[in-house]
Amino acid sequence: MRKFINHICIAAIAVSAAFLMTACVKDYGRDDVKKYIYEELGIKNISLSKEPEDVYDGEFHDKLWTVTDKDNNVDFHVLDDRTWGMESASNSLKNDYYDEYFLKFYEDANIKSKYVEILREEDELTSVRLTAAYSNLDELDKIYNELKDYYDFFLEKRANIEIVYNIDYDFPLRHIGNNDIEMADTFDSLKPEDFNKSVYNRALKEYYELNLAYYFEDNIKGADNKILREIIDDKNTYRIAKYSGENIELIYDDIIAHPYAYGITFGTMYKIFEKEGMPLTGNPYHYTVTAPNGDDYEFSYEFNDMAYPEEESTDGFYYYKNGEKTPMQYPCYCYFRCDAIKEMFGLDLDDGKIAWLTK
Repeated sequence: MRKFINHICIAAIAVSAAFLMTACVKDYGRDDVKKYIYEELGIKNISLSKEPEDVYDGEFHDKLWTVTDKDNNVDFHVLDDRTWGMESASNSLKNDYYDEYFLKFYEDANIKSKYVEILREEDELTSVRLTAAYSNLDELDKIYNELKDYYDFFLEKRANIEIVYNIDYDFPLRHIGNNDIEMADTFDSLKPEDFNKSVYNRALKEYYELNLAYYFEDNIKGADNKILREIIDDKNTYRIAKYSGENIELIYDDIIAHPYAYGITFGTMYKIFEKEGMPLTGNPYHYTVTAPNGDDYEFSYEFNDMAYPEEESTDGFYYYKNGEKTPMQYPCYCYFRCDAIKEMFGLDLDDGKIAWLTK
C-alpha cells in the first residue's frame, strides 16, 4: 500500500511540474505572429514562413519565424521566446526588425565614422547598436556629430525604427588592473526624429559630474559655471555636509560626493582639507595631509598597483599612513565613507541628497 501511495505522489508531482511548465505558455500560431507584427511594428504587407524553426537555447525549445517586410524588402525574425519565471515557464514574442532594417540600409548613408562603430551580435535574433568611447570633450563632440549623421539618414528615409546607441566615457581611472569601472556612460534607444542635442547634453552632464566628484582639475577647470551649478544644485546630486554636534554647520557649495553613493573621493577630500585649513601639500590628484592627531597621510590616484589576492584583483588602490602602505576596503575604492574620514581626521561629515541631509 505504501509503495502504491509513493507511485501516486510521484505521478502527482510530475503532473504538477508539467502544469507549471505550461500554465503561462501560450501557443502562438501564424495568425498570432501576424497580429503581433502589425500591432508592434505597424507592418501589414509581409510574407511569413509557414512553420517556425525550432531553436534550442540550452534550456527551452523556442520557435523562430522568418518574416519579410515586402514594402522595404527587409528580412527579419520573430522569436517565440520561452523563459523560466519564479514558479512557471512563460513565453513572449520578440523581433529584430529595427536591427535588420538598419543593417539593410545603413551602408547607403556612406558615413565615414572615426569614433562610432556598429556592433552586431547574432543569437536567435540579430542585435545592432552604435557604440563609441571618448576620453575628452573634443571626442565627445565628434561622436555626437557622427551619431547624428546616422540618425539623420534614417530620418530622411522616414524609417519607422529605433536605433540603439551607447557612449562610453573612458575616464582616467576606468581601467585599473582588472577593475573596469563603468561610470558616466550613456545609452538609449531612439527613433530618428527623437535624436537631438539632449543626447550630447546628457553625456556632457555625466562627464562633468564624474570629474567633479573625483575632482580632476584639468577636466573641470574650463567648464561653464552654469553646468557645474546645475549639477551641484540638482536634487539627486550627493552633497557633503559638515556637522557640529547634532546640527549641520554647513553644506559645501562647490564639491560633491560620489554620484553612486560610494563616499568621498581622494580628490574631493583634498578640497575639504583645504577648506578646513589642514596642513596640506600637493594637489587633488596627489597630496599629503597631516591629521589633527599628528598622523601623516599620502593619497594619490596613481597609487593603484597593489595586489588584492583575496579579491582576485591584480591591481588596486592604496594610500600611505605614517609611511606604511595601506590597502583600501576594496581594490577599486579611491574614496572613503564618512565614518572612516571621521576616524582618521576628526571631521564629522555626511553625504547624501540634499533632501536627506536637511530633513
